[in-house]
Amino acid sequence: MFDINKKRNKQIFFWILVILFFVTSSFLILYSFGYTFNSERGIFVYAGSITLKSNPQDIDVKINDLDVSKKLSLINNSFHIDRIKPDEYILKISAPGFNTWNKKIQVRSGVSTEFWNVLLTRQDYQRTNYETDSNISNFFIAPTKDLIALVNNRKEDDESSELSIDILDSEKNETERVFSSNEYEFTDDKQENIEWSPQSQKIILPLKKGSEKEYFIIDLENPNQPLKLEDLAETSKVSMVRWDPQDKNIVYYMSKRDLYRLDTADPQNPKVIARQISSYDISGKFIYYFQLPNGIVFQTNLDGSMSPQQITTSAPSDMHDDSFRIIVYDKEKIAMKNKSNQLFIFNKTEKDEYFNKLLDNAQGLQFSNDGKKLLFWNEREILTYFTSNWEDQPLRQENDILLVTRYSQPLSNVQWSDDYEHVLFLATDKIKVTELDQRDHSNTFDVATLSQCQAKMVDNFSQDRLYFTNQNEHGENIFQSIDFPEEVGIFGF
Repeated sequence: MFDINKKRNKQIFFWILVILFFVTSSFLILYSFGYTFNSERGIFVYAGSITLKSNPQDIDVKINDLDVSKKLSLINNSFHIDRIKPDEYILKISAPGFNTWNKKIQVRSGVSTEFWNVLLTRQDYQRTNYETDSNISNFFIAPTKDLIALVNNRKEDDESSELSIDILDSEKNETERVFSSNEYEFTDDKQENIEWSPQSQKIILPLKKGSEKEYFIIDLENPNQPLKLEDLAETSKVSMVRWDPQDKNIVYYMSKRDLYRLDTADPQNPKVIARQISSYDISGKFIYYFQLPNGIVFQTNLDGSMSPQQITTSAPSDMHDDSFRIIVYDKEKIAMKNKSNQLFIFNKTEKDEYFNKLLDNAQGLQFSNDGKKLLFWNEREILTYFTSNWEDQPLRQENDILLVTRYSQPLSNVQWSDDYEHVLFLATDKIKVTELDQRDHSNTFDVATLSQCQAKMVDNFSQDRLYFTNQNEHGENIFQSIDFPEEVGIFGF
């Protein structure tokens, strides 16, 4: 009897092992194919995953307040978290000394939920102070080198003031005065900038004397001999002055309604590029201009030798104000804004051609570096228009308009950040950054608090540095910067 029971027990034990083998192997096989067991429903479900890329990259990730392990992919410097049961979660990303990013997310079966532009801001940025004049009111960053043109307005008394322009080498923290005058003021036209020549050898200063505009060309290697553009062009009516993108001696300007090209080294024969236009812009190797009275945009090459090519086939829908200025990405993407602040977009794609009014009270606009997005804003709202379909998550459709943010107080200094998925702006005395990803909500962070509300701020992508004016404890205007966003190396660290 004992032998029979012993044999039976061995058989039972054997079959238990067989069953466990098949059950375990089934679990392992399903697990290897990305399935996970849902204990609540008692079934296997195909798992989802999360992919994220962040700045900074040394981060902690929590899902529903539980720490999770993550794998770094060196191909695109992103983290991958796999085998997540399809469900709704709270995703939190944090790093010591940084503000926490969070979203309620939906993980779906067999799909990776992606976040390619997670930006964390520091809770406190170390500021760099520059040895500059104490009356800085504006600044303009050179496209090359580490140079910044600073505008200084010093009130001598109630009736007189002095204007000076300094060039700051931001790496050496040294300044050089290249222009000063008590006859001129810097222009109050917000659409006029100090224009830097190619390779940053020269600048064009937009000034005014009384109500008249005047422009000076300063050679930084010989700043004591400024050239007055009106004298070179032999006309007193000059506006919209721009450098040729390839030649430091060539400038373009408008006189009345005509566009001219002038060689400042040989100014005897300025060339007419186009007549009877309202504005022009330069993009790549071409000049684009808004022809009057029909409101059609044309293209020609930089020296005007090419026969004009018609770009648009119709005018903006409302031409009662023909003072349109054009901002060109390329011949298929052109924004137009008139003095009444009506903003239009011309967007030509493979499938269709759009000519839409975007806003009636637009204050400004910027294309993204790839031309797929147009950032535009009024005093209290920031919006984005998508010129193309956006395949990465979150998906966007061509011709869509996204309301990025809205505030009750006036907004200023609106601009793209360097990833073109975040927007920097100034709200009263705070520099803020907000994301375009509106799944659940947009993460908006304070970057810096200033001592004044009328500051100027510019993000210099080439240096990963944010420059701004501020006031010290004595009420004097000062110039500062912070490193923003975090600098990353070849593998993202």
